[in-house]
Amino acid sequence: MTTASKAPNTSASAVQDEPMYAAHEPLLSIEQVAARLNVQPISVRRAVWRGTLSASRIGRLIRIRPSDLETYIDRTPAKMERAA
Repeated sequence: MTTASKAPNTSASAVQDEPMYAAHEPLLSIEQVAARLNVQPISVRRAVWRGTLSASRIGRLIRIRPSDLETYIDRTPAKMERAA
């Protein structure tokens, strides 16, 4: 009596590609974030260095997710100027 073991089906039609990330967000550069906030790029770099704005380093580049920028905006209180 022979028992035939059934090999798993690994054909291209059986394997479904799933995206690595469910919600892909395009990453923003320091300059893009600065333009959105209407500040100088050094201000964005300082926020990243302080740790108040989350960022990722890709080689020598610093990139920021739009959702991290929104979180930063929501957490950061606006500074009010005094009327003279």
